[in-house]
Amino acid sequence: MFSRVVGQGLELRLLEDRYAEELFGLSDRSREHLRPWMPWIDRTRCVEDTRAFIRGSLEEYSRGEALVTGIFYNGNVAGVLSFHNIDRVNRSATIDYWIGVEYQRKGLSRSAEAFRASVGHQAVVEPRRLRFKNSRCGGRDSNP
Repeated sequence: MFSRVVGQGLELRLLEDRYAEELFGLSDRSREHLRPWMPWIDRTRCVEDTRAFIRGSLEEYSRGEALVTGIFYNGNVAGVLSFHNIDRVNRSATIDYWIGVEYQRKGLSRSAEAFRASVGHQAVVEPRRLRFKNSRCGGRDSNP
């Protein structure tokens, strides 16, 4: 599975079912903060809704259509960074991220932006075969 260290205490991991409860809790606590930008928040009412999102994301990943990662800060789910609607022919994708309310003002948005900028083109070209070597985000080499 995809995992990438992007800074001290900061890692991106492919979302898996085992993170559903923690991710739902974060989105639920961040509901008011996220509502203006994330219309899905009002449709996410229970942990099963989050599980369905994760399972759908994994299916899209297996087809090469998306890469949806959890943003982990010191081992805890802090948000989500995703590449959706990957179109390898036109080399384009929709990129989204959100950070939970309790993780605001910790520099996570800058790190997510740096990761997005440094590997976004790779995610669009070949999302299931990303390789990293000496990227400007730091960390070790990682392959999904």
